[in-house]
Formats: sequence, C-alpha cells, structure tokens
Amino acid sequence: MATSMQRIRVSDVTGLRSGDWSPRSGNESVMTLVEEMAAELGLPNTDANGQPIVYGARRESDGMSLTASELVDEVLNKENETVFLEPDINAG
Repeated sequence: MATSMQRIRVSDVTGLRSGDWSPRSGNESVMTLVEEMAAELGLPNTDANGQPIVYGARRESDGMSLTASELVDEVLNKENETVFLEPDINAG
C-alpha cells in the first residue's frame, strides 16, 4: 500500500520528463496524482488546436491503465512504483 513515505516515480510517455510524487494521505485519487504531476512536469494542457488534453495514468509494472477515481493507496502498492502519464486520445 502507498504510504506518506512512499515515492512514486512519474514520467511522461516519452520518458523525457519525470519526477517523484509522494501521497500525503492514503485517500488520494489517481486523478490527484495525474493533475499534480502533469502540472509539475510542465505537460501541455491543450493541443495544437487549442483543445484540452486529458491525461491518464498507466502502471509500468504490468501496463495496467488506472482510472481517475481509484485510490493511489489501493492501486500503487510497490515501493518506488513508476507511473506513466499518457494523453487520453479520443478519435472524433
């Protein structure tokens, strides 16, 4: 289980931007992790056409996509887990 002492490595999908995130409590959502780290890593929040970019999270250990409402404490339970932030691409 994630704890306030656990560090989660967060990277953009290219691996060029990365940083560490530590949960402050056991009840933070994956959405909180994604929003905070997208901002910290300086990921763009709009595309070339000015449309908003929404990021999702994928756990490196098994490739599982995490949903925004899941609790970090429940889905990231390995010490030094790595999570990739990926733009949510919807064909329109």
